[in-house]
Amino acid sequence: MIVFLSIKPKYAFAILHGTKRYEFRKMRFSRNVEKVVLYATAPYKKIVGYFEVGKIRHGSPRVLWHRFNAYAIINRKAFFTYYKNKSSGIAIEVKEPVSFRRHKRPQEILPNFTVPNSFKYISEGEFELIKEAST
Repeated sequence: MIVFLSIKPKYAFAILHGTKRYEFRKMRFSRNVEKVVLYATAPYKKIVGYFEVGKIRHGSPRVLWHRFNAYAIINRKAFFTYYKNKSSGIAIEVKEPVSFRRHKRPQEILPNFTVPNSFKYISEGEFELIKEAST
């Protein structure tokens, strides 16, 4: 399964440059996810690349911070603000990030596509269209 993930531009580009090796989320995926397409949110608002998913670790925010903060480029205050009032979350391991040569708005590739606040499952066909239009 493939996930279309909305992420702040500074984190999306850090993933593509290899400096951010874990992405944190509040909710588990209900399906087995193999790839993540990165959508850099405002002000950029474009699809910038994708990565293969390594291991997905579950745990309390305190445990996730302790184990993965060195690989995540987020500061402690922002991390714990993100997880405020949450007892658990996930750390998604980033493997083999690929930066697209041409960054595009999703609607340029997939008409009627709505960008999710957090994430959205997409089909293999949609992923192939995104790759084709962006490389």
